[in-house]
Order: sequence, then structure tokens, then C-alpha cells
Amino acid sequence: MLFLEDPDQRPGLWESWRDRLSVEEVCCVVSDGRGNLEERSRVLGRSMIDELELRLRSLTIRRIGASHGNAIAPYFGLGLYKDEATVREFITYPAPGQRHVAEDRLRRDLESLAVDLFFFRSGVRTLSVPLSIESWTFDAVASELSDGSLRIVRATA
Repeated sequence: MLFLEDPDQRPGLWESWRDRLSVEEVCCVVSDGRGNLEERSRVLGRSMIDELELRLRSLTIRRIGASHGNAIAPYFGLGLYKDEATVREFITYPAPGQRHVAEDRLRRDLESLAVDLFFFRSGVRTLSVPLSIESWTFDAVASELSDGSLRIVRATA
């Protein structure tokens, strides 16, 4: 089962993350705060992994997918201002047999992140994602597309 984990709380998760990025093709759909749905999958080189790790470590919230203690995409880095978290880094797998990420994969990954932030991290009410994808609703959460960015909002109880 996949869980999003804070890599600073799980010994060995940063190293597993680095190992995965060096051998598996991934899509960096949000990089340094800029979204790109046309990003082609690639295996990241050592210098890119080092740079990405520095950027992730500088952010307020870091989440790495983990299964049985091993890193597995998606990987997220977010900034936090008041009750709004903004995705600054988002790395995931491409669609099977494709070089780009599928929209259903994006939604599943973002739903996992929203659940983690809204229900396990107190105080976050809005998640902003610099991607232009069609909005959808799930559980106690609604999303809207505004100015080319997706906003996912926790419904009030």
C-alpha cells in the first residue's frame, strides 16, 4: 500500500528516493513552481537529483510516496502560507508505455496529497497546484480551475 511520508521522519527514505530517481523514468510535472503537463519522462542524472533534493529540503512540506519502506512516486514539495499549501515540486510516473503522465494518474496523486494535507496535517484548507487540469470533486473536497492553476479546497464540516 502507498503512503505519503515525510522523508525527514523515515530513516533511509531520502536514499531510497535518490536511488529510484536514478533508475526509473519519471515526469517532473511541476518543477520549481512551474507546471508542465507536456514534460516527457526521463531518468534523472545525479546533478539533477542533487538539485532537486536541495529544492525539496528548502520547502516547508515534503512528501515521498512509500511502500514497505521504499520510495515510490509520487514525490511532492510544497510551500505553506497560512492555511494554503502550494505545490512547488511534483514528480510522478508516466502512463504505461507512454512518455507523459496521464490525467487520471495526476488526479490519484493529487487526491492522495489532499487527503494527507487536509486530514493528517492540521490547518491546511487549500491546496494550489500550478497545472491546468479539469477540476473534479472527491470525498469532502472540491476543486476549481482558476487562472491556469488548480485549487483544491477542503469543504467545511
